[in-house]
Parts: sequence; C-alpha cells; structure tokens
Amino acid sequence: MASQVLAVSPENHAQKSWRPASNYQFASTVPMGSVVLSELGKVASIFPMVLVERQGGFELVALFGLQNGQNLFVDPQGRWMARYIPARLRSYPFSLAFREGMPDPLLCVDESSRLIGEVGEGEPFFETSGKLAPQLQSFVNFLGALEKERRATATAIEAIVKLQLLKPLKIKGAAVDPADLSSCDFTGLHAIDESRLQALDAADLTMLRDQKGLSLAYAQLLSLYQLESLDLLLRMRRQRQASAEAPAKQQDLTPGSDVFRFS
Repeated sequence: MASQVLAVSPENHAQKSWRPASNYQFASTVPMGSVVLSELGKVASIFPMVLVERQGGFELVALFGLQNGQNLFVDPQGRWMARYIPARLRSYPFSLAFREGMPDPLLCVDESSRLIGEVGEGEPFFETSGKLAPQLQSFVNFLGALEKERRATATAIEAIVKLQLLKPLKIKGAAVDPADLSSCDFTGLHAIDESRLQALDAADLTMLRDQKGLSLAYAQLLSLYQLESLDLLLRMRRQRQASAEAPAKQQDLTPGSDVFRFS
C-alpha cells in the first residue's frame, strides 16, 4: 500500500485520533533504513551499514535484507527480531516535512497506516485549546532530535565524500539463487575505501575526526561483517519455508551468536 502522507493540522485531524504501531508489519518489505550518528554502535553490531546514493548525495542506511522488498528482521506476525530498532522506524507513522523558505518543519502522518481513526478510538491529535496533545508532542520532540542527528550525520558524510573515501559496493549473498541474481543486487551502494582512509595525512584525518566522519567510517567498515548474519537469516527463512512442504529435508542451520531471535 502506497503511503498517503498528510500534514497534521486542526483542519485535518481535530476530529481524528491515532494509535501507536503495535507491530512492524509496515516494515516487512523495507530492505534498508536510514540511521544516524548516535545509533552507530548499536546498529553496527547487528546490521550491515552502507552509504546509498540518493538525489545527488549519500545517505547512511542499515540493510535489513539482501533483496528488494525483503526485511529479514520482521517475522510473519510483524515482530521485530533484533535487539535494536532503528529510530526512523520507531517514529512511524509520523515524519517531518520541510518547506523551502520556511524555518519550521511540518509534522506529517501516514494516513494509509491504518493507525488513524475517529475521535475516541485512540490518542487525540489536539487538545481542546488547539495545541498538540502531549502524547503527540513527544513524537514531535523525538523527530526534532532525530532531524538534528540527521544533519550531523550529513555533515560527517560530506567530509567523507570530500576526501573521496567511498567506493562502489556490490552485495551478493551466498544463499541467493544464482539464477535470480538480478533481483538481489542493490544499486548505488558505497562503502568506505579502507586503503584510502589509512593513507590520509594528519590534516585530513583531523578534519574527518572533527566532523564525526572518522567514527562513521570505522563503524561502517566493521558493520560489513554483519553481511554473513543477513545471509544466514535468508538461508534460515528459506529453510523454514522448504521444511513446511518437505520436513524430511530440513537442514541444521545454527546462528553463530545471540543477536537474532526467532519464533
């Protein structure tokens, strides 16, 4: 279902209510999601991170799958199956929109989320005075802090790009059907070029550190070890699907760590 994003306003939502998401089914087909500097440690310990080229720039994202339309961390019941949930997903169904020439962002909500109802069916959008209700104001505060982190992350990425530290990255999981490789290759992905990073002189290294790009670079490099975990998750998912039809062919696939939980 396509998103139907609408600005939150008394005209649009005075007679409506909202409910927080009870599961992550909405993200079951989302193969990657943006992350910010404050999340680096938690994200890198679970998800591979890459830089994806978008709209003439680069964005830091965590990979949730090895194919488009695939999220290996959402189970059939919509439960999130990892220790950490990236902040961008936790803000659903709300987001901020920015208008050219306007200093303040607009709070928006995805009307297709099935989390919007009539008055009394959930939390109110507004108080009788016309102010945002306290529960919704907490989302605004969270999204504001996330936007501040996003801008700091963009500054770090700009420093990385300026020093030409990125190289194209192709991902092909070992569990992917060789006859279907075209559907599993993401495009526009980049990773830190470790040899270029190590060759930086003192001045460039200091600049990169001061812009928070150095911590981002090392976290991104280390996170690529999690590609093996994604590949394992994909094999386990396919094994479960196959075992439902032919239990006798079930394979022994044992995770190498306790990062993931399965039902």
